[in-house]
Parts: sequence; structure tokens; C-alpha cells
Amino acid sequence: MKVIFKFLFNQFMNTDRRPYKFYSLLAIILAAAMIASNVLAARFIELNEIFGIALPYHMVFPGGIFAFPLTFTIFDIVTQHYGKEYSNALVWYNMIGHGLFVAFISIALHITPMVSHTIDQSFHISMSTLSHLYWAACIASACGYLMNNHLLEWLREKFKRHDDKHEITSFIFRSITSTWIGELTFSIVWTLLFLSRHLSGANLVDILICQTFSA
Repeated sequence: MKVIFKFLFNQFMNTDRRPYKFYSLLAIILAAAMIASNVLAARFIELNEIFGIALPYHMVFPGGIFAFPLTFTIFDIVTQHYGKEYSNALVWYNMIGHGLFVAFISIALHITPMVSHTIDQSFHISMSTLSHLYWAACIASACGYLMNNHLLEWLREKFKRHDDKHEITSFIFRSITSTWIGELTFSIVWTLLFLSRHLSGANLVDILICQTFSA
């Protein structure tokens, strides 16, 4: 919370002169990607072949796998350009925003629908897991995203002397390293908290293995 208050103070009092030209845009894209990845998380994708070539292992992924990597890319950019405290603030902001999204859905689910409304059952089935998914995603975000931001900042300080000559190469290396660890941490925490209630142990193992190598 201290990070959030400090950020808001700097925004309103204009004590921090760093340009924020793209910060708002990145925040909006991040919010859309995070909500999309969480909504799609309940849909699973099976992959047995790629371009007609059979895979040696049966791959199972949550549907959010398409939007999920984008969130870490944005966090890496924000951490690199604006600093860890502003990147961490985005984690908490998105938890709040996503919480409002889930709250509105929950209210709609508890309102009596129109009589003989055939779509309501499908809506209820598809949206009824969002509340549990949200809390699992919050805990996973606190573990995965914050670890990613901290590790990227730590690596930047560690290789600071090399950044002057090879800044882009260094950022790519740090981004890949922190993202892999952050995504893996998020995936493990989220899978155990959310999917353990809906899938068998064998399917959980399959998903964890697939996410480990795809993170």
C-alpha cells in the first residue's frame, strides 16, 4: 500500500518528473491482458501435434496461455523504464480493477434473470468460477509478478556495468530469466489453488509439466 500512496502522491503533486507518456497505455493493455487471461483460464486446450507433426507428450494448457505472456512483457518494460516500485504498483492496481470486474459479475449472477432466458444457464456456468479464480490469481500475482519485478531489478543492478555497452542484450537476458521464473511461480501457485478443485491429480501434473516448459 505504501507504494500505491507514494505513486499517487507523485502523480498529483508532480514531484516525480519522469515522463509517463506510455505508462497509462501500458497499464490499460496490461489490465485487458490480465482479465482476458483469467477469464480464458477455465477453458483448456489440448495439443497433440504441431503442423501435422505428432508431439511426444500430450500437451494441456489453460486458454489464458495466449494473453498471459504479454503481462510479463509489460511488467518487464515498466520495471526497466520506470522502476520496480511503479511496476509493483501496477500489480496492486490490477488486483483492484479485476476485483471490481468480478464483483459486478457476482452481482449479476445473484440477480433473478428474465423468465425462460435460455442463455442464463450458460452464462452462470461460464462465470460462476470467476470469484474463486480471482482469489487464486491474486495470490499467484503477489508471488509471480512481484518476484519477476524484484528479480529483474536485482539483475539490472547486478549487471549495471555491462548495461552501458550491451543495454539491449542485457535487458533481453534479464527479461527472459525473470519472466521464466515469474511465470513458473505464478503457474504453480495458480494451478494448485484453482485447478486442484476442478481437475484430477493426473491432469494437474500434465498442466504443471506443460507450463514449466512453456513458461
